[in-house]
Amino acid sequence: MTRNFPVKPLVAAVVVGSTLAADWAAAQIEEVLVTAQRRTESAQDVPVSLTAYSAEDLKIVNITRSSELAAQTPNMVAVDGNFGLSAPIISMRGVSNVDFSAISNTPIAVYSDGVILNNIQTHGFAMFDLDQVEILRGPQGTLFGRNSTTGAMQVFSARPTEEFSAGIEATFGRFDRSRQEAFVSGALTEDVRGRLAYVSNRSSGYVKDQLGRDAQNEDVQAARLSVDWDVNKDIVVEWRLAHQQIDNKPVVFHNQLPANAFDPSSPGGGASDYRRVTLSPDYERKEKGETIMSSLTFDWDLGDVNLVSVTGFVDHDFLYQNDEDASTQPIGHSQAFTGQRQFTQEFRLQGETEKLDWVAGAFFMDEDVESQASYDINGVLAAIPHGFVPGSDGSVGGFDAALGLGGAWIASAAAAGFAPTDFLNVAQAYNVLQAIGRIPAGNVSTRANKHKQNLESMALFSHLKYRINDYWGATVGLRWSRDEKDLSGQYLGCYVGQNPNAGQGRFDQLQGIGVDPNAPFGFDIAGLVMDPEICGINNGAPENFARDASWDSLSGKVSFEYTPDEESLYYFGISRGFKGGSFNGTYYNRLVEVDPEKLTSIELGTKHYLLDRRMTLNAALFQYDYTDFQAVIAVTLPSQLQGTTVVNELVNVPDSTIRGAEVEMAYNPVTNLVLTLGASWLDSEVDKQPTVAAGAIPDIRGNAFRYAPEFTFNGVLSYTFELGEMGFITPQLDWSYTDEYFTDIANNPLGKTEDNWMTNARISWTSTDESLNATFFVENLTDEVYNSSNTREFTESFGSTFSTYSKPRTVGLTVAYRL
Repeated sequence: MTRNFPVKPLVAAVVVGSTLAADWAAAQIEEVLVTAQRRTESAQDVPVSLTAYSAEDLKIVNITRSSELAAQTPNMVAVDGNFGLSAPIISMRGVSNVDFSAISNTPIAVYSDGVILNNIQTHGFAMFDLDQVEILRGPQGTLFGRNSTTGAMQVFSARPTEEFSAGIEATFGRFDRSRQEAFVSGALTEDVRGRLAYVSNRSSGYVKDQLGRDAQNEDVQAARLSVDWDVNKDIVVEWRLAHQQIDNKPVVFHNQLPANAFDPSSPGGGASDYRRVTLSPDYERKEKGETIMSSLTFDWDLGDVNLVSVTGFVDHDFLYQNDEDASTQPIGHSQAFTGQRQFTQEFRLQGETEKLDWVAGAFFMDEDVESQASYDINGVLAAIPHGFVPGSDGSVGGFDAALGLGGAWIASAAAAGFAPTDFLNVAQAYNVLQAIGRIPAGNVSTRANKHKQNLESMALFSHLKYRINDYWGATVGLRWSRDEKDLSGQYLGCYVGQNPNAGQGRFDQLQGIGVDPNAPFGFDIAGLVMDPEICGINNGAPENFARDASWDSLSGKVSFEYTPDEESLYYFGISRGFKGGSFNGTYYNRLVEVDPEKLTSIELGTKHYLLDRRMTLNAALFQYDYTDFQAVIAVTLPSQLQGTTVVNELVNVPDSTIRGAEVEMAYNPVTNLVLTLGASWLDSEVDKQPTVAAGAIPDIRGNAFRYAPEFTFNGVLSYTFELGEMGFITPQLDWSYTDEYFTDIANNPLGKTEDNWMTNARISWTSTDESLNATFFVENLTDEVYNSSNTREFTESFGSTFSTYSKPRTVGLTVAYRL
């Protein structure tokens, strides 16, 4: 029986397995069907590492955003990224997207109703009115249009029904949490069915700024129209049109150090007051986006063969504006705009005989991305090497010689406690310069880029599963992929003047160090040289760039499976994943091109029904051999002004190894009692040092991957009490543990998160006819406080580090009614 607002025990999170639930009438694990291999079959029969969530599961563990799936999915991490809720950083088996620019592509393919969401800024979508979510681990390419290096996530919306059905759900909770979801479904004609769904999700956020204003609110509105049409007995057409609009205040960063290096009066100190952050009081922060997605699927039954066509269109616009330095100073202001238009077409022929299941397909994608990004810093900082390290010429005297500041600098530095031979980091130098009046108020220096990129991707793929006999089967898949990218753009150099976000218009352009010479204490720019690695290439002047490239690859898989009986499955496979080459897309980097990355996976897995099908036990071991992994790393370059400077750059890491294991169990010992447990282990290591065309990079050999915790645990315990005519009561406890991990490949200790346990409790009541449901919930039951991400970590050379912190204990009530 299908339930939109259930209280039945969790159908959830079985690593290398399926979604599993307890039937109320019998203490036996329920079979769940998935489409991971482009045909409907039991998840326990699929020789693939996967986790599936039904609509009931998503409600029970209160998943409302895609990033929340990671809590009950071992070997998966998802955190709010550099662009806030809209672009979560998703890591699967230690592999994540490392370049947050709009022109990058993710190694984890995310599909919505069969259409790839290629831009990472579209991955933070609202989860509402869904039928199922399937998360597949390992390279995916012989069954999917878009290849992925390490996994795929498929999201399927709820299908229109022939019978009239409607429902409404409302959630209210702490921090002004307000979420409403509704749907209506039924037949439009004898052959046409329709469904309309809507969700609104708002909260004031749990963080305030120093003036008591909401600093991180959420406002998401989304709707979906679904139409299914039986053209005749052989042809079915499915159309989905979805629209999402967000108007958030973006993620905020808390200074972990005792005081802010740029503003000693701004509070810090780790988690001492993580719900209060310091921001520039007059700077408007925005996270606004609009996404329209359409999918049109034709399924034509030709007898022994089915022809499937999936046509997709995505139109996405995004604006991001944030203050990222955790101080009141006019620095650390970022702005980014993205416009994306994406068209995809996939054709599949698929069939089945007594011995053979087969799929053959072709895929094409055309994507146009236009982006602009800038980063505002106070003017004088343009003259200080970003990433200045102790041991280089960063002494008090060194700054005096380079900048020609004279006795005022030496005296002020001495008054601040620095000797002439002391080395200064950027923040210390900033404070001394500010003390002697060398930073004019209201003037900023901006480093900026703009890009236009066209991506054309095409592929041919095939997948054959052959049943050798009653016990053995073999699968062979082959894929050819080609990506072509055409990039053009402009480094905008340094622009100086009033902050444009205050409405002052275009910056004045100077070929100086970024300070208005007419301002009080202004520098004589004629006697100074622009640092080209900081403020552009052509001594601060705009410079155009253009580059195009294409990459081809053959990839595939071979696997064998053994089923000694109907209760057990063993499988072994080797597969290859591919991610096309790319260009640096962030605003502070020189333009470079990186080669495609290739990942070879060796995996051994097993799935079992045990104890008269009261238990499932699933496990997998895997090893990844990673070639030319695309990583972002700090590169030290020569600098005309200060000797050296540091920029982030996209590089190929020649060789790396990731190995791990996943185990998960679902147990239904007695009627209405369900326990699910999951665990994962991960070991990632860089084997060979990368190289760059110019400059120096840190030695990262032996380092762990970013967002790759060594251990994770998860579980759910629930029991349903039957109350006769009074309905059902289900108390539930769910929990997850994530080990500490680094947020950069250099394994900077300032960019290391804390390990944490997250525990949630809820109790649900459902009427006997299952039309009415009420759930009281407590999230983060123990009020755990930990730094959940360090997406803006800085080394000691910069003088500070910034983190985001976990959401505090939250209570709420959900009430749902279904006709």
